[in-house]
This record gives sequence, C-alpha cells and structure tokens, in this order.
Amino acid sequence: MPTDRPTADVLKRWPALYRAGRWAWVRSRRQLPPYRLEGIPGPVHRNDLMLGGTDPDAITHYRRVGEEAVELIGESLATAGRSWADVDGALDFAAGYGRVTRHLVTKVAPGDVTVTDIDADAVRFCVRAFGVVGAGSDPSFRRGSLRSYDVAWSGSLATHLPAEAWRAWLHLMAEVIRPGGVLVFTTHDVERLGHLAEYDPAAPAEEARLRAEIAATGHAYMRYPHHKGEYGLAFQTPERTATDAAEHGFAVLSHRTRGWDGHQDVVVCQRQG
Repeated sequence: MPTDRPTADVLKRWPALYRAGRWAWVRSRRQLPPYRLEGIPGPVHRNDLMLGGTDPDAITHYRRVGEEAVELIGESLATAGRSWADVDGALDFAAGYGRVTRHLVTKVAPGDVTVTDIDADAVRFCVRAFGVVGAGSDPSFRRGSLRSYDVAWSGSLATHLPAEAWRAWLHLMAEVIRPGGVLVFTTHDVERLGHLAEYDPAAPAEEARLRAEIAATGHAYMRYPHHKGEYGLAFQTPERTATDAAEHGFAVLSHRTRGWDGHQDVVVCQRQG
C-alpha cells in the first residue's frame, strides 16, 4: 500500500480497492518489528501513519507535532491554575501509535498515563513501548475501563466526527475528567473549508454543502467515502464548540486558532463542579 500522498489520493477514487489495499498493507506490517529513528524518542511502529516518511523533514515534523501537543497541555494546565506537578492521571485519547504519548511520559509518570484508541494494536504497542496503561475504545464512546483524570488530550479526533458522535465524546469526557480537570482538544474551524483538497480529493465537491451546514448549525461534516463507518471531516465554529462544551459541564478557557500543527484550532476546557 503506497504511503505517499499523491498515490494514496488516486487510490481513494476507488474506495473498495483503497480499503482492501490498506487492510492488507497494515496487516502485513504488524509482523515487522518497530524501528528507531534518530530524532524520535522511543520505538516507532511500522503502521504509524502519522510519520510521513523517514526523511529528515518527516522525522522533524513528527517530533515537533508531538512536542507541541505536550507544550500546549502544559500551557493549558497553567491557564486553568494547574500544573504538571498535581497531575496524577492523564489521558491521551485517540493516541494512535504514540506520537504524543512518547513525549507525555516525560511529564507524567507512565503508570499514570492512559492511552485509548479504536485501533487495539496501537494501544498494545503504546503499552509495550512506553509503559502506559491501555484502554479500549469504540465508536459509541462508552467509558469501559477508563479511570478518572486530571487532564486529557485529544488531537485530531473532533476534527473527524459527525455532530452526534462529537457530543457523545464530550459526554464521555465529562464522565472521566475530575472537577477542575482540564480537557485539551483540537477542531477545524470555518477557515479550513477553503483548504478541503488538502484533506481528501473528494472533499472540494462538498464545499458548498459544508458551508451551508456550518452556517445553519455551527457544525459541518462529510464522511470519507473510502472509510468504513462514520469517520470523515468535521468543522465547527468556536461558538458551537463553547455551547456544546457548556452543556456537558465544561467552561472554555481559551480557543487558539490553528494552534496545533498550523491548521487545527486548540480548545482548552475546564470541568466545572
């Protein structure tokens, strides 16, 4: 399964072929040992698609985005009047293969960090590689084995959820984050509707509908045609984010436009009560 963006975009024009090829490619690479790359702390799984290659620029970008997330969490704790020192439970939600986790464990003891992801193989890898606690996840966002936490990070999750799933996820966060705890997550704002081709070759055809939807409701969503289930591109206004957060017991402390990796907004919330 080619990993370069132009080839992948071409294959996405035939969703069934893309899904079959990706499944076979991912399955075959599960049998390979992880590898180490200079500049990235800890082992890297062969299926970590957040790493866009092994050239210096790709390695630097992967490391920078992970480090930036942990810096944002630290700043968010300070905004809420908290600090790393009083965090005894941290959650990396939708952790993947540890792009952020590998840096988070330098701030919080690994045994106090929980990772969760719909990809069970990714969770197992993070547990083995970084000594963290693993928890399963599913599209319905049931609590399962999740504990209670002082801080939770979720990068590039709300950016892919339809409105109902986004609210279900907020409900789960309200269950697992302690009163006074901090939730940091990312969103796509309206400005990103002008860059749809960067996300998926089929997305520009949906621009008019997405703009109308976000104007009417504050939230817009398109499903990836090459992906099974409800997973795609989501956009929402800061006002919609704040309203939904408040309905689930969170106060938005800050909303930084394109604050993560130059294209996702960073939202900082504190659990009330």
